[in-house]
Amino acid sequence: MTVKISVVIPATNRPKLARDALLSVLNQSLGPHEIIFSNNGANPQVFAAIRDLLAADFIHYYEQPALLSMPDHWNFLVEKAQGTHLIVVTDRSILKRDAIERLTAVFAENKGVEVISWPWDLYYESGHVRRYKSKYHEGRVAAEEVLIESLDPFSGYPVRLPRALNSCVSMAVIEKIRRTTGSVFGPLNPDYSFAYNCLLSIEWLYFLGRPLMVMQGLNVSNGGHSYLGAATGYISSLGIRDPFKYSPVKAALVENSIIEDFYVACRRYKRLDLLKKFDVTSLYIRCHLEYLEKWSARILSSDELRQIKFEIQNAIAKENIEIHRKVKSIKTGLWRRHLYLLAKRVVPYAYRDRLRALLFYVLRVERSPSALKAAGFM
Repeated sequence: MTVKISVVIPATNRPKLARDALLSVLNQSLGPHEIIFSNNGANPQVFAAIRDLLAADFIHYYEQPALLSMPDHWNFLVEKAQGTHLIVVTDRSILKRDAIERLTAVFAENKGVEVISWPWDLYYESGHVRRYKSKYHEGRVAAEEVLIESLDPFSGYPVRLPRALNSCVSMAVIEKIRRTTGSVFGPLNPDYSFAYNCLLSIEWLYFLGRPLMVMQGLNVSNGGHSYLGAATGYISSLGIRDPFKYSPVKAALVENSIIEDFYVACRRYKRLDLLKKFDVTSLYIRCHLEYLEKWSARILSSDELRQIKFEIQNAIAKENIEIHRKVKSIKTGLWRRHLYLLAKRVVPYAYRDRLRALLFYVLRVERSPSALKAAGFM
């Protein structure tokens, strides 16, 4: 089967970043089957930034007059895709020049592969580039292994998790997700809900050992802002009556919403065996670590922090004594993290970028004049 990759670009109020994302797809060494670009909220500045790039007949441009939620926006785009495979390129992402060529080759060389995921490099506003250092071998990996690992609060960032924004997925798998769950991207975190639904739809995936994209705009990341500040605004915008129906923690936390996506996916796929294997201690530790980051960032008020802490402790109080002891033991072992976050708390949040840039300078971290150049474009 000929691989025809549809690239969808959901853009929301980030004109320059949206242009970079589109340029990276247009200048691939092997072009995509189609590009579907959506201007969420019909921002005229976004349109002006990309207007000169829309001439090719394989580019389909849409505007959403009313601002859609992130899950609704992504679902709108996937409905328009006509290719055999799908990639979501967010308006903070830049595909490396040979990304589509590399993906096409992997599909050709590995019959039966339906999902490929990959890591990414980071580009900071200071111009520094943080290159991904390989932790995993390239090749096939069991889907359940990737899923279970992603739930571990100490396993590191889950780069193997196929979150659509770092993966290429066959439309056959996407259709299976749609039939099972009703929509491709879930109502809390479209990327994580997709990842869990995807992994529960397949037996294995292919992980690429080297990055295929550069992530920029770290200071305007919705997830980053919600993790350090208030997540209530984003969750309220989704219009969900009971966003934490299954999670025992009822606080609006990013980590809590990710685990809620896991709970929902397991129930929809009737994988109660995975729920029984899941150690709820992981949820409490993840929420505790996010609480500490919020405390360190000094963005939320004391009352807001106190309420979050109460919700976490209230949920733990309802667990058995074994869970109590385990949570307490792990928290005691986090004393180094506590000291680190205490040190971060001393530095005002507004000055942290400058401090990071200084540290990168001292460590001679690579620099690039632009994220596009860091991704291999001249």
